[in-house]
Amino acid sequence: FLRAVVRFRENLRVALVALAALVVAFGATAAAGGVGVGVGGWGPAGAVFKAALGVNVGLALMPAVVSAAATVLLLRTANIEVLMTLAAVLSVCSGAPLEGALLATLYTLSHAAEKAVTAKARGDLDSLQALLPERALRIVVGGKGEVEEIALGLLMAGDVVLVRAGEVVPCDGVIVENGGEAFVSLEHVTGEAEPRSCGPGEALPAGARTVDGALKVRATEVGAESTISRIVRLVTEAQNNRPRLQGFIDRFGKTYSQAVLLIGFLLAFGIPLVTSVVPALAAIPFLGSGGSFHRALGFLVAASPCALVLGAPVAYLGAISACSRRGVLVKGGARAIEAAAAARRVAFDKTGTLTSGQPAVTDIRHFGGNAGRLADDWVVTAAAALERNAVHPVAKAILAQAAERKLAIAERVDGFEAVPGKGLTGRVHIFGRHGAPSQLVVLGRYEYVTAGLTLSREEEIWLREETLYAVDSGQSTVAVAIQGVEGKRPHVSLILFEDTVRPDALEAVGKLAAKGGTQLSMVTGDHRPVARRFSKKLNIVDYYADLKPEDKLALINKWNEGGDWTVMVGDGINDAPALVAAATGISMGLGSATAVEASDVILTRGHLNDIPFFLRKAKATQRIVKQNLFLGLAVMLFVTSSSVLGSAPLWLCVTLHEGSTLLVGLNALRLLNDSWHG
Repeated sequence: FLRAVVRFRENLRVALVALAALVVAFGATAAAGGVGVGVGGWGPAGAVFKAALGVNVGLALMPAVVSAAATVLLLRTANIEVLMTLAAVLSVCSGAPLEGALLATLYTLSHAAEKAVTAKARGDLDSLQALLPERALRIVVGGKGEVEEIALGLLMAGDVVLVRAGEVVPCDGVIVENGGEAFVSLEHVTGEAEPRSCGPGEALPAGARTVDGALKVRATEVGAESTISRIVRLVTEAQNNRPRLQGFIDRFGKTYSQAVLLIGFLLAFGIPLVTSVVPALAAIPFLGSGGSFHRALGFLVAASPCALVLGAPVAYLGAISACSRRGVLVKGGARAIEAAAAARRVAFDKTGTLTSGQPAVTDIRHFGGNAGRLADDWVVTAAAALERNAVHPVAKAILAQAAERKLAIAERVDGFEAVPGKGLTGRVHIFGRHGAPSQLVVLGRYEYVTAGLTLSREEEIWLREETLYAVDSGQSTVAVAIQGVEGKRPHVSLILFEDTVRPDALEAVGKLAAKGGTQLSMVTGDHRPVARRFSKKLNIVDYYADLKPEDKLALINKWNEGGDWTVMVGDGINDAPALVAAATGISMGLGSATAVEASDVILTRGHLNDIPFFLRKAKATQRIVKQNLFLGLAVMLFVTSSSVLGSAPLWLCVTLHEGSTLLVGLNALRLLNDSWHG
């Protein structure tokens, strides 16, 4: 019954009907000659007044009385709702039914509007929980393509499910061979607006939606371990992490309400007593429009901190929702936003955060000087032939370079030999013709190459010096020697590799630097030459190299203790201690469970440009919260003092109080706009 009453009071339509009935009652009063005329002599106007006021009391005041009584009797406490309801009932009992009805109606309307505003702020978050289907189409094992519809909870890792066009992928999985191709939208999972083309072998997260085709997906993670379920848990954690102000109000709300009731009681009975014994003061009666009773009621209304209670939580919910829509999950909730807004430094891990974490070919150098594109293609073709079946990062970089140059990779390699950690040797038919002579290719560390082929002293010195120079400048190398014809000098080359900067790294760093007042730092475990090279590329002057996880942790603690509150951005297990210690820890993507657990914010899209967006939104949120607190306190002080002095009638106190509550809620909704940062 009580839950039904609560839902009834939170219904905005009910509140609007109650308001309409109150307007009709005021109209009937005006038609009969104004407030204070006995309703018995009003004729038709009196009947309308009674009916409208009865509807209003039934929709607004009586549910409030039931709810307040339950709070006092069952919970044995007094809160803001109890204060407002008591003020409304006392107004009606003191002969001011319209004022009491106005108070109950506006409070009900404000309460319903607050719920609507909160629901709007939470809308994008709650939609995540409703995203997954309740059932899935599982392909029958051993059948001829038949499918069976099962409850999502019965789906197991290894099952193959059919996802038809327009349907949502029910679990994390991989598209099986011959499983089809389709454009897939990840908008609800990562915030990516444009669908991407997906085919066999590609991984899909739960919550992805097929756009134009059916797919067969083998489940890898199901139930609570799927991507969307993890996101929902993170969102729920964010919603439960309340701002400090709300925690303060929750802790002292009961004491505050009791104090307001006591002060109201003292005002009601103390003002007539004081004015009657002090000759210099004009006597103030207990009842009447300017009496102490109405002044005390006005104080009860104005002293209820509705705007303060609503202003901060809705602002934080709005910010969290706007961030979530962009793929920025604020796991730490309001406290993460508060800390980020106060941060004075942003520290980045390098590998995997500012860079892709994967090496790419940056240059090909030849003994004797630049030999041209044909020589480059020759070396890449030879190296790719030896590396074609390898899976380590350098092999992937060489194969990617061959694909970029559109080179045909020789399939035939004779006498292949691999020495782990040193290099590869083999005879490669570089030109791919069966009758073409093979060429001996030695690839790997320069020491391995010099030992594998007879090189001149000049070639050995060149390889060693070029390798050391490249390493000193932050690059890695692979030496390649090709012996074409016996008796002729081998062709000696050096392939240079470097971790690639993320495409949006420079732009993101530039946006953060342009803000001013924020120190940018790079903390990395790489050697100093590598750190120096990338700091120049990214325009980050302040960098720290050769750091172990405990060194990063100590550095973050040092900054925080010195008042340099730090936002730490990382992506891996080695960043976890620093992410925990930072004022706000930001994890790049959902890849590392340890980093996700340690961080306060997760960038599900892995876009660095989401960092300046989040920091701007955090600062805008704090500005909105301060505006709401200032407005709420200002209205509270003005209305309480005016009501005690008798210069503001009860209806004006009610209107100003509830109006300020609605205003702070609407002000907070500005944060839902992605492009608005205050």
